[in-house]
Amino acid sequence: MASWRVSLGLTLAIGAATAAWAQSPPTPLLGPQPGPSPVPQPGPPGARPAGPAIRIDPPAGALPTPLPQERTARPRPPTVTSRPLPALDHESAGWNRAEGGFPPTLWQGSGWANAGRLLERLPAPAGTPARHALARRLLMSAVARPDGAPAGAFLERRLAGLLALGDGAAAMALVRAVPEARLDGPRARPAAEAGLAGGAAADSCKLARRAEIDLTDLFWRRLLLACDAVDGHAERVRVGLDLLRDQGIDPGRAFTALVEGAVGLGDKPASLADLDPVTTFLALHAGVPIDAAAVARASPATLAVVARADRLPIEMRLAAGERAAMLGLIDGAQLAGLYAGLPVTPERLSDAVTDAGRHPGADGRAVLFQAARLELVPARRLERLAAGWQHARHGGAALAYGAAAAPLVREIAPSLDLAEHAPAAIRIALAVGDSRTAMRWLTLIGRRPGDERAMAAQAAAAPLLRLALGEDGPAWNAEAVARWSAGMGGPAAPSTAIGLALLASLGDLAASDQWIALSQDPAGPTAAVRASVTAIWFAQEAAARESRQGEQVALALIALGRESVPHPLAAFSALNGLRLGEETAAARRIAVEIALQAGL
Repeated sequence: MASWRVSLGLTLAIGAATAAWAQSPPTPLLGPQPGPSPVPQPGPPGARPAGPAIRIDPPAGALPTPLPQERTARPRPPTVTSRPLPALDHESAGWNRAEGGFPPTLWQGSGWANAGRLLERLPAPAGTPARHALARRLLMSAVARPDGAPAGAFLERRLAGLLALGDGAAAMALVRAVPEARLDGPRARPAAEAGLAGGAAADSCKLARRAEIDLTDLFWRRLLLACDAVDGHAERVRVGLDLLRDQGIDPGRAFTALVEGAVGLGDKPASLADLDPVTTFLALHAGVPIDAAAVARASPATLAVVARADRLPIEMRLAAGERAAMLGLIDGAQLAGLYAGLPVTPERLSDAVTDAGRHPGADGRAVLFQAARLELVPARRLERLAAGWQHARHGGAALAYGAAAAPLVREIAPSLDLAEHAPAAIRIALAVGDSRTAMRWLTLIGRRPGDERAMAAQAAAAPLLRLALGEDGPAWNAEAVARWSAGMGGPAAPSTAIGLALLASLGDLAASDQWIALSQDPAGPTAAVRASVTAIWFAQEAAARESRQGEQVALALIALGRESVPHPLAAFSALNGLRLGEETAAARRIAVEIALQAGL
């Protein structure tokens, strides 16, 4: 395998030489439009998506630093041809522009052969909260069907995509926005699964009892039995099981024991070892314990259901909830509630840092979180939060922990005596896109010019704020690049390549000497570049030239994949493509997430 350092340096050098050929974001057909509103969280059962906004745009407010910048050449605008607005129908249900959706023209110019293939290839789960938010927005927007899409196929693909992401609440919101008569054929099952995953099991049972369902699909037979069991219809359950036996259909030994136990036709199982949407729904209703190993193997949608299930042990809910938060399926406030709900003895809290070292999982982070929340002295609180951040980073849960801990950081006013804790405060704030708080802490450590440790911390954090804020953030010139690169360990450090690639994708291309040094590194780890990355790069350029925004966004998500830290070339291709597609705010949020998980 060739070194990705060599390939990245040469590729970006070529990119810099041909910057004038690159395309700029498509020009809106209707003139200047207001920026997209925050994407609403899917609401409670029975409601359209509503509630607190999910804002992808970084908060404004940081003071710009008017220093020289090294910028890539600005691409020339493409020639725009006016096209009529597409017609919308029931398959176009979803979030409109005011609710944060994409414009109705999202898939205009894209044929179903390409659009359908791209939607099917979306990474599931998306991998991080910002990627999940972008994928959900792509699937939830009220947009016209791609050209040539067969009746029902677009809606079916959107529902399947949301369920694959694990977002049962969003899938259920989409189901409720579509006339019930249109939830037929192959769309009926994903609609029923959306209800089970989205807290609307009654809607799923209603669908199962319709006369036109396909009873040759065992899913419907099992769902009917589960719905009858939940409603207490023991005789229906007995007759239904007998009918399956007479037809030679086996619903599964574990399921049979579960449904019989739920209505008193037999003993309840001691525990449930395998989870699917139907068995999870029935087990939670019947109070049957769920094996921790089953939760560890569970789908993303089931993780979110388990995290919200008050009947389950808090330890199980916490383990599931932290994983769900990493995927963007529950928010920081919900995870904070799970951290706070874990029973912890006063002895563990009194020496939380040492205790967490003996507990590498979510329970160790819960102890540190509780200790920080109870601490009133700012320095001691920050010490515990910083320990929690490091604990979570090593445990692969940094973004989840940051989302839960960010409100505790906001309660503390930055001051010079707290400067040693600024690096952790900056990263925790950026984990939820709070660049305003992060910039306050970065400015603080910049006020200690004689403190080498503070200067090193500022140099290390500067690229994170540059990714989040662009030109409104700290300067990114040759001197800043050199200081940061030296702190990362030079070209031999893996973080150097991914950091430079992320910045380059957003317009901050470092000077050629940095890339030449990177391309000459003979050591360090190697990583294969997927062959598709090159094709995706050029596909995004072509889609930008033809103003096919849906293709640009989908291609970016596919290029990123599910890896927490993708290959630098994949990251550059994806984020540069989003920038060309007028999704710079989303690109910045994703870039910051990648940088944090890479250890920047």
